[in-house]
Amino acid sequence: MQRRSLIRSLPPLALLAGSGVLLAGCGGGGGGGSPAPAPVPPSPPAPTVRTFAYVANYESADVSIYQVEADGTLSPGETAVAGAGAASIAIHPSARFAYVANSEEDNVSTYTVDAVSGMLKPGTPFAAGHRTSKIRIHPSGRFAYVISADDNTFQVCSIASDTGALEGIETVLVGAGGRANDIALDVSGRALYVARSDNRISCYEVEDTGNLGAPTTVNAGFAPQALAIAPSGHFLYTANADGTVSRHAIDAVTREPGPPVFEADFDSSWSIAIDPLGRFAFVATLDLEGYGVWAFTIDPGTGALGSPIRTDSPDGILSMAVTPSGRFVYATNEAGTVSTFEVNEDTGALALMAGSTAAGTSPGGISIVNVAE
Repeated sequence: MQRRSLIRSLPPLALLAGSGVLLAGCGGGGGGGSPAPAPVPPSPPAPTVRTFAYVANYESADVSIYQVEADGTLSPGETAVAGAGAASIAIHPSARFAYVANSEEDNVSTYTVDAVSGMLKPGTPFAAGHRTSKIRIHPSGRFAYVISADDNTFQVCSIASDTGALEGIETVLVGAGGRANDIALDVSGRALYVARSDNRISCYEVEDTGNLGAPTTVNAGFAPQALAIAPSGHFLYTANADGTVSRHAIDAVTREPGPPVFEADFDSSWSIAIDPLGRFAFVATLDLEGYGVWAFTIDPGTGALGSPIRTDSPDGILSMAVTPSGRFVYATNEAGTVSTFEVNEDTGALALMAGSTAAGTSPGGISIVNVAE
């Protein structure tokens, strides 16, 4: 944070005629004047902020790193080694650490983030449950939550503030008959939501220690695949396996989601992303027209989604992320590429930018973050 200095008005300066000497305005007699004010130290320069995109590549077991340029293009950087089955990636709120869930090694790779290059420096992996699939970070940066799909569990971990290392706190069993497909955290950090394969969403209260209280469960769409929360914290959205998209109002006191309101119905939907400014929602689908991305406006009062606008996708989209500015959407594709879409600031409609950027083999999760040097 830049320090703001209070600069006092200086006394007027009088020029001594013929001498070229500047004199401070006089006080009383006797030649004594007001002392010159102490010099004001200059404010420190503003930090350089760069935007980076990170893609976890399942089959090549690595992370593709890109710098996001002002025009939305991706400049490839170095590649970081991950574990087998690198399925998803999460960035710490401080942008100092990164984490990759490795589905075929049952662990989480941990990294520190270089603020200049965006490069990831490996740390000590964290052993997780069977088929580690996703990791989500608490808004405070103190805790992480890791899904182990085949165990029907997820783990609660603490995060070391100096190294970013993970340490297990507790293992939570998802209710009988369903496994965790996705996890989302309330913007206040007070609640955690789990999308379950048995057509329900569980809501847990998050304690100060990171531990979770007993869950409440609400009905959802069919086998919800992905969760997204509006930046206002008022609404939770799901992309469901039957192609529907549903909205749940979040109670302002309990933070529990209400019953689903179905906003759209496609042949298939599996990825949803929300504009960080809360204006638009984006859903990746497969329908009779092929692969596409639908853009919706979001009513700020009700959370209702407006009429969708479709943009063709060059291939099957696996995951999406929106830049912090809200100007661009990036999607990982089955073909091993990343597509870039520009967002219309009025309607949310996406325009596919020319060309795709190469990623690793079978790219999956993608995360985008601003990093201050």
